[in-house]
Amino acid sequence: MSSLSVLLGAWLSAQPVAGAVLFVAAALICGAGLVRVVSVRDEPASRRLRRCLGLLGTTAAFMGLAWGGYFALNSSNRGFGVLLSRLIAGEGAVRKQRALQVTNFGGGLDQAELLVKQSVEKQVVQEIPQGPGKPTLYLPQQVTVPLDQQSIIGFRGSVELHLVDPAWESFECRSQYDYDVLNESDSETMAEFWFPISSGHFYKNISVLMDGKPEGWSIREHALYWKVGMAPHQQRQIEIVFQTRGQSYFAYDVFPQRVIQHFSMTIMTDSVLFHPISTTDFFDYSLPNAPVWKWTIEHAFMGLQVGAQLVIPPANDLSYGTTGIVDYAARGLVLLLALVALTWLICGVEIDLVRLGLLASLVCAQFLGLMAVYPLWMNAVVPVLLFALIALALAALLLRRMDSLSVLLSLMLLAIFAGAYPFVGLVPGERERNAIDGAVQAGMILYLFGLTFYKGVIVPFPPRGSCSSRRCNK
Repeated sequence: MSSLSVLLGAWLSAQPVAGAVLFVAAALICGAGLVRVVSVRDEPASRRLRRCLGLLGTTAAFMGLAWGGYFALNSSNRGFGVLLSRLIAGEGAVRKQRALQVTNFGGGLDQAELLVKQSVEKQVVQEIPQGPGKPTLYLPQQVTVPLDQQSIIGFRGSVELHLVDPAWESFECRSQYDYDVLNESDSETMAEFWFPISSGHFYKNISVLMDGKPEGWSIREHALYWKVGMAPHQQRQIEIVFQTRGQSYFAYDVFPQRVIQHFSMTIMTDSVLFHPISTTDFFDYSLPNAPVWKWTIEHAFMGLQVGAQLVIPPANDLSYGTTGIVDYAARGLVLLLALVALTWLICGVEIDLVRLGLLASLVCAQFLGLMAVYPLWMNAVVPVLLFALIALALAALLLRRMDSLSVLLSLMLLAIFAGAYPFVGLVPGERERNAIDGAVQAGMILYLFGLTFYKGVIVPFPPRGSCSSRRCNK
């Protein structure tokens, strides 16, 4: 007995509102029954005692029904939470596999444009002081002077993206970049070429051609590096071809801002899951069999980023939000039974524990079904609404012998507390959930007041001896 009192005390401290509503409903059921017992004067004391004991048993059974439904859902929810934790832990293994794919494919693929640095060799005279009374020495020296000029005067790029695995957003990339490089000065220059490569990515079949001839290169500071001499006003053509792979997106960047002229970039993909990335309006889109995008700029001063991004439809991941739904469903079950019982009491319908028990069973079955199908569907909203419609249809059959107002109000309460109220468990933030609970409590008070006012004031009292009980509905 002490353990039961401790359990009920813990429940009341955890669910004070539901407990208060349940006790008020039980007190009104018991009080209304006692009024009917006392109103019958010509009745033997033994029979009156039996009716009082039966009334107390009905009240206790009503409270036990509400508590039983609550604890059945709550205990099932705890077990479901343990199962859900294991399933989500399994998703952790999937995330580890995703991290491994990032290692294999290198993540997002960023490609910066070719950097050209031109410089000239000049002879200068360096003064070397020798000290007091000694002549200054003058030594000729060769120094490298960088030229401030724009070397790239044309660009043509062609990129082919092949989708490998949509689940991991991985793709293979074949790129060809052609640059026109000019020495604008009147002097012979030494041109250094730096073509950036993305750190962490795998490159193969790299080819660098200058004026159609292979050019030797080396890796320096995460870039392909080589240098050649250029005559005054000489223009050279550079072709860079390679294959690599990446994840999520490919982007070609021209930064910082500069004069862009004779620029052309074409990106071809083999999947409609690729979507264009563009920071400019110089953009043409066509869709013959697969997406093909082209950017053409004749002359502009700007920075630029163009590319393609994989847009994968979001997957339905397992979430602990379902346990919050079932938690509020258990609380809603207590409120539902209390309000349905008070509705029947106000409407003059006999409290039928069998019907209440079947109604509670429908709600319990609804959310036990949710816990059963959620790991398969990975969606909580659709099962809750689907099972709520089934519960409403069965409840309409169950209550069909009652008067229409009681049936309508009972179904409305079922729709609210079994189809809508549990979703409060998905609301982030305790303050927001408490605000919704406060609105629900105010709504319950207004509902009971309005129903009592309607039945007691607007609708005339039924004449004494009129039939409104379940026996008369048969």
